[in-house]
Amino acid sequence: MDNFIVTDYDYGKLIVNKNCNLQLESIQAHNGRVHIENELQSIFKVVDTLPDGAIFLDGGTNIGLVTLPVAHHTKGRINIISFEPQRMLFNSLCGSIAMNEFYNVFPHNKALSDEVGQVIIPQVDYTARSDY
Repeated sequence: MDNFIVTDYDYGKLIVNKNCNLQLESIQAHNGRVHIENELQSIFKVVDTLPDGAIFLDGGTNIGLVTLPVAHHTKGRINIISFEPQRMLFNSLCGSIAMNEFYNVFPHNKALSDEVGQVIIPQVDYTARSDY
């Protein structure tokens, strides 16, 4: 199977599910930019005001469409803690972190909530076309 592939984009290398319409197709259609590029530019403005060593949290990280650009943009100046509960997306995130040598990113295969407890993570068919 080759559902998860490596692609180049503006912030380095990214492991992405080729069946996701909003990710790979968007990057290809926009010459290496992601579909949330405007939001990233706003996030960069906030991140630029953080002191060295600050901690940036990314909950529901998915494959890292915020985490990885922030790591690239800050060049190790701040620490990024990312949370992604879906195992395959988490694995994709970790692979992208390693390929880009983002030593300041600390991923966790966990969900976030305002309550202590357990949650059932839905099983996703990564072989099917989707807009997730």
